[in-house]
Amino acid sequence: MKTNLFVSNRLRGVGLALLAVAFFSSAYLVFANETRRLPASVSFFWFSCFACLASWAFFHPKQKWTESLHQGGYRWLLTDILLYCCSFSCTLTALKQQQTGVALTVIAIMILRAPLTTIVGYFIAGDSCQRWSAYWIGTTLALFGLILYRLDLLREWKGNSLDAVTMFSLCATVLSSIDATVRKRYRNTFHVDPANAVRSTFTAAVIFSLCWVLIDISMHRVSPWLTTREWIAVIYLGIVPTAIANILFNKAEDSLSIPITQSINCLGPFFTLGIGMIPLSFFTMSHQHLVSRHYIGLVLTVVGAIIVTLFAGVKRRLPTPPLL
Repeated sequence: MKTNLFVSNRLRGVGLALLAVAFFSSAYLVFANETRRLPASVSFFWFSCFACLASWAFFHPKQKWTESLHQGGYRWLLTDILLYCCSFSCTLTALKQQQTGVALTVIAIMILRAPLTTIVGYFIAGDSCQRWSAYWIGTTLALFGLILYRLDLLREWKGNSLDAVTMFSLCATVLSSIDATVRKRYRNTFHVDPANAVRSTFTAAVIFSLCWVLIDISMHRVSPWLTTREWIAVIYLGIVPTAIANILFNKAEDSLSIPITQSINCLGPFFTLGIGMIPLSFFTMSHQHLVSRHYIGLVLTVVGAIIVTLFAGVKRRLPTPPLL
């Protein structure tokens, strides 16, 4: 009986993670096609508003995230919010670059989040990698695959390997890796429900983004209003890939663990390619011309990240240190 419950719980977690990755992947295409012209502050503000509204629909009266604040959890929560806002801003800025196939490039670079999470867990959460040999093999494969994919596209763009898309995507990847570790430790330490943790982050993000957009409007005279298509896009982006996908992904982590969910998350580029075939302008791949080298690079990157998350593994090394 316990075995059947364990298996069903795992299958449920895999299903939630796959659905979350599909939602995440669609976000890159919708943003690149419909809201890329918007200033980052305006995009972030409306994303946060609709994400906050959607996340509050997942109400859990038994346990409120505010209880953790009285137990010293405010330091973890503030760190989570700051990291989330910074990583999201970097991602938006990267997607705003006028380059062919920018959506797939950003999500391909963010595969590095999986191996980075192991290192982040080592320094922040007291985790230790069980097999460093598997970690280095997987990380090397991921980097080699990413270089193979990225440099070939750069040859078409006549750019260099440290263009804005690469720099902002790498920055967002590092920040989101730290954020994932911090949020998981916050939830585990204070027994915070996934929906409550996500809701508190988005609620604070609305306040942060409101200040940002007001400053942007006063200094640059940016209009916060959108066209009809942009309204549809930001509503979708806020509710589906931002709020719902985050809650599903956090719930999947409770059933599967961070390494397995990170491995599933690495499949994002292939979901992006599939969603790009949907005959709707919102999901168009925007002139992405892939050849065999691109596919080989993506496969190597995904395989490398999966090796790190599944075969290297992590274990607790020290008690969770207090966050300064």
